[in-house]
Amino acid sequence: MGNIYFEQGKFDQSIKMYNMALDSTMQQNKEMKMKIKKNVGLAYVKQKKFGKAIEVYEDVMSDTPDFDIGFNLIVCLYALGEKEKMRTWFERLLMIDIPGIDEEEQEELAQMQTKLGAGASGATGAGGAATQRAGGNPEKTLPNINEADPLKEYLKDKKKEALNYVSSAAKLVAPIIE
Repeated sequence: MGNIYFEQGKFDQSIKMYNMALDSTMQQNKEMKMKIKKNVGLAYVKQKKFGKAIEVYEDVMSDTPDFDIGFNLIVCLYALGEKEKMRTWFERLLMIDIPGIDEEEQEELAQMQTKLGAGASGATGAGGAATQRAGGNPEKTLPNINEADPLKEYLKDKKKEALNYVSSAAKLVAPIIE
């Protein structure tokens, strides 16, 4: 119901419905609570009640840091001219782990190991996969790194999205802080 009211521009009613949904959502369902609180914050932003939106976003960021919510928080702080808080929350935004970074580093390391160790530690099997010699089992092969991987693509998209939020927040914060 909250989303319907939101789409109709009835933000007070949408906030009321979102708060009712929050009250009925189990404590264990953190992800759902975060989404509902994000919607509450957006409804406050639409009403230009930036102070209330900031309260909601700070609560979410303290519990479950998120690039989207962190960026929205910084925009609200910008609207109210809260320079010091913008700086603080931007620093906290920078501390959130960027999705896919570890996997990207592991992939680069695996590629380097494959290039360096192809002659010494293993041979290349069918399909371009390197045969593992560890444990004496030549049948085991490493997956082809160049194959399409939906999880890898998802992480790549999430990384791009996160970096976009950080870059946009930096552009907003840089002229204001020293």
